[in-house]
Amino acid sequence: MRIRPTEPTAALAALISGNHRYLAARQNASVTSDEVALPRAGRGETTPVAPPFAAVVANGMDAGELATVFDTHERSLLVLAAEGLQVANEVGSGGIVDCAFATTSIVILVAVSRLIVPRFASSAQPELSIHFDTPSHLGGPALADAEQRSFDVLERALLDSPSLRMRVELRQVRAVAAVFDPTTGRVHWLGEHPSQTQLLRG
Repeated sequence: MRIRPTEPTAALAALISGNHRYLAARQNASVTSDEVALPRAGRGETTPVAPPFAAVVANGMDAGELATVFDTHERSLLVLAAEGLQVANEVGSGGIVDCAFATTSIVILVAVSRLIVPRFASSAQPELSIHFDTPSHLGGPALADAEQRSFDVLERALLDSPSLRMRVELRQVRAVAAVFDPTTGRVHWLGEHPSQTQLLRG
């Protein structure tokens, strides 16, 4: 069983190396069809799993997919839906992220969005819109959109949680944004929110 990171820099390094392991496994598998399952190296553990070390606010990704992409056990990640965070803020109840950060084992928060390029099946019938996952080098505007979605979610998370803001300020937690490109399997790390200093003031 891999050692659970207990500080923010080690947690980020663990997620980065997990994505590198996933990319290597994906390349070795020579997957040519979406129907072929990718190896899930981190999910076969039978020993007890420590409490989660990372909270992930995800746009369009579930716990199983995130565990695969970061080559870790699902129970190492506390996954929050970005849509749920948005709804909580709209009704003014908040508290979703704050509750998550009552768990002091979490040392990093990642706001991650899936890279998706919308296209139309036919210009004559725009209602038949479908989504294709496109490599980032082909989808510049899509990458910029995914980056913005990740930063928006990160901003909502920071505003939603006084305890998260306090722990980021004390350097007990890192809060970073990322974009997942499903075509390549790569996670593009964007770093802290550009307005993090102002957001920490609440």
